[in-house]
Amino acid sequence: VTLQGLEDQLLNVVVEHERKDLADQRTALIQDMSDLSETLKELEDSLLYELANSTGNILDNTDLISTLEQTKTKATEISAKLELAKTTAAEIEVATSQYQPVAKRGSILFFVMASLSALNNMYELSLALYMVVFDRALSLAESDSIIENRLENMINRLTKDCYDYTCTGIFETHKLMFSLQMCMSILEGNGKLNRQELDFFLKGNLSLEKSEPPPHPWIPEKAWHDVMRLTRLGERFQSLGESIKEDGAEWQKWYDLDAPEAVELPSGYSSTLDRLEQMCVLRCFRT
Repeated sequence: VTLQGLEDQLLNVVVEHERKDLADQRTALIQDMSDLSETLKELEDSLLYELANSTGNILDNTDLISTLEQTKTKATEISAKLELAKTTAAEIEVATSQYQPVAKRGSILFFVMASLSALNNMYELSLALYMVVFDRALSLAESDSIIENRLENMINRLTKDCYDYTCTGIFETHKLMFSLQMCMSILEGNGKLNRQELDFFLKGNLSLEKSEPPPHPWIPEKAWHDVMRLTRLGERFQSLGESIKEDGAEWQKWYDLDAPEAVELPSGYSSTLDRLEQMCVLRCFRT
């Protein structure tokens, strides 16, 4: 099971639950398109067979000419129906895509829950069992005539139910880690988490290549090593090293604080960096 594959599967479940008419129409349309394609192929095979087995001048074979005309007419009709079916299928896809956010959240949550088995074999989760939780969340989510509100209700209910369900079966020591993993996966799925920055925050600079010496005596060598790596993570960090060199006194004052995380970063970086980026800077000096 892949993240995208499960998302597609869950989308069908959500559409079946919310818009059974669309689900039935989609199933019927797929069957009709399959039947029409098969009929078109049979006509083409039949015509080729008759052409291959005809004798004499083809233009004098009135039966073959009649069959050819009938096949052409039917083929034209079937092709027109297939084009219409494709248009209808596209319209159905647009309607069902509204429920994509619910399916996406469901897929993300399953893989977060399933990943807990790496900590303890008792935490293993089957897809069949997860589908029970998923279906229940859809049923218990608050109804709303406005689809945007309904989607939000389903997503919130699903997230809460998955969290509650998981926390009833894991040790207390793992609950905070599970919460963090859920949060990070959801943010990453929504495009709001930079994986490179997260890896740096968790691991720092793992490069064995030595950096230039720190520009000020109060900066630990390890801290400057991390700063040099951070300056290569993105445009927002590019000038960090130069800022520390030029405004050394201001940075030292911040560095010497008992709780530097409680105040703004020097050189105006608090206004240009988001929360994770600010934590990456703090990590350089507090590890």
